[in-house]
Amino acid sequence: MNILMLSWEYPPYVVGGLAAHVQGLARALAARGHKVTVLSQDGGVPREHEDQGVHVVRVGATPVRSPDFLGYVHQLNHLMLAKSLELVQQGRRFDIVHAHDWIVAFAASGLKQALRRPLIATMHATEFGRNNGLHNDEQRHISDIEWWLIYEAWRVVVCSFAMQYELAHVFQVPTDKVRVIPNGIDVSGMQVRRDMELRRR
Repeated sequence: MNILMLSWEYPPYVVGGLAAHVQGLARALAARGHKVTVLSQDGGVPREHEDQGVHVVRVGATPVRSPDFLGYVHQLNHLMLAKSLELVQQGRRFDIVHAHDWIVAFAASGLKQALRRPLIATMHATEFGRNNGLHNDEQRHISDIEWWLIYEAWRVVVCSFAMQYELAHVFQVPTDKVRVIPNGIDVSGMQVRRDMELRRR
């Protein structure tokens, strides 16, 4: 399967846990034989590079300065949509679009419509949950974008039953639209030290 993932962060550009999640998932899917392209923002590395079988494509900043974070998000979505369509014009084919959180919602929805492909959305958190409610216009705007992404998605993925409950509570999402897939741990790089003396105590 040819998978296009959209994420505003991907190592080495890391803001929170989203980067590690997307990288781990993308690498695992590539290791299973899928062709994975991750579209993210500039992280101080080459615009296109390979990461353990994952084709990473980055978009830079526009020459227009954003007055605030939401302005930046809209610019990022425009750049992601344009770059994705450029990849398609170059012959890349995508079977599915996978959006990670609200920050890439506009590009993801546009690609769903333009490519006529299924859209999957992973919701890592909600604005309601981050702030224990919605207290100002910016938070309400972000929450509306989250609702819209969930509505546009064919399926929604969350990492816990608590998050599934939160989506049902905040956005009235039917539980059959949401799949709970817990985060995994790659233990291949871990070493277990066995201390037999400690065991005997």
